[in-house]
Amino acid sequence: MDIFFSYLIYFILFFISLATILLASRLKSSSPKLPPGRKGWPVIGESLEYGNPERFINERMKKYSPDVFQTSLMGENMAVMCGASGNKFLFSNEGQACFLMVAKHDEEDFVPSLSF
Repeated sequence: MDIFFSYLIYFILFFISLATILLASRLKSSSPKLPPGRKGWPVIGESLEYGNPERFINERMKKYSPDVFQTSLMGENMAVMCGASGNKFLFSNEGQACFLMVAKHDEEDFVPSLSF
């Protein structure tokens, strides 16, 4: 009888865990659409390829989009806006759509990023 109840408890916990995982994945998939791009390796992101910033930006503009793309540098996810339309969006909203956030790692050597 005790074995039956222990198996029943494991069975119930398994289905509760499975339901939680499925619910979390559905909520995650309904997140807003992100710009094209990749985030690279965990923690370091695409920091190793960022050696030449101009080449880094130009390659991603050609590969993903000339207007906006996403990347991850030093573990910080960010969207990079390029061109006239991106500048117009950033500077015409007077801080209503996004705000400036200085990176946590090395504030002297790292370019500030924008968060939405």
